[in-house]
Amino acid sequence: MLGRFLELSVAARPLAEQFDFYRSLGFAELPIGDLLTYPYAVVHDGELCIGLHDRDPKEPSLTFIRPDLEKYLHALRRHDISVESAKLGNDEFNEITFRDPGGQLIVLVEAQTFSPGWKEHSSSICGRLLEYSMMTDSIADAAQFWEALGIVKIERGEMPHPWIRLSGHGLTIGLHETPYFVSGPSFVSTNLDARLEYLQAKSISARRSEPRSLSAGAMLQPPEGTPLYLFDESAVPGP
Repeated sequence: MLGRFLELSVAARPLAEQFDFYRSLGFAELPIGDLLTYPYAVVHDGELCIGLHDRDPKEPSLTFIRPDLEKYLHALRRHDISVESAKLGNDEFNEITFRDPGGQLIVLVEAQTFSPGWKEHSSSICGRLLEYSMMTDSIADAAQFWEALGIVKIERGEMPHPWIRLSGHGLTIGLHETPYFVSGPSFVSTNLDARLEYLQAKSISARRSEPRSLSAGAMLQPPEGTPLYLFDESAVPGP
């Protein structure tokens, strides 16, 4: 129902600083199109594309490609989803924005903004993408919302707090019933300590998790602010 996941979109100003940060982690650049009216770059690690948008500060969004947006707008309203904005003119880049029950911004666009075929590339020093982790006050409400959009439940657990993992449309999300973290991508890897030492040698600082947080091994803070959570494979939350 959502279409296909395109990217995690973040505001990136100055663009060069954000770009250099992700490149230092091993993310590769992708060729982009000319659909946007401002500077834009895309980096990826073989699993996740991150769109770096040189625009006024705007919270991170999960961006999907959905053809025939005007028709889809009516379908969203039939599901009682409150649309925050809709740009559907013939002379503009069409997009619809709305939010999940926890406030996560979701953007639907009508066209691909960068070259496809990126999955052939290698991973970053962060490791393998586990999920895009989001906090929620009610797992039941959030899960119901995402399942109505075609994202299906694949795992659940109770420690270190209630959580559910869902997957579909090219995206895996984790819903965490806790207020103690900021939403962001979570990665898993073997020998996390060695990776953190490597990052330190590259002058990239990683903060160890706080006791009440998502319980990742460490967190990286890109210049634009969206955290990257790093788990050791042996400590990944699972059923």
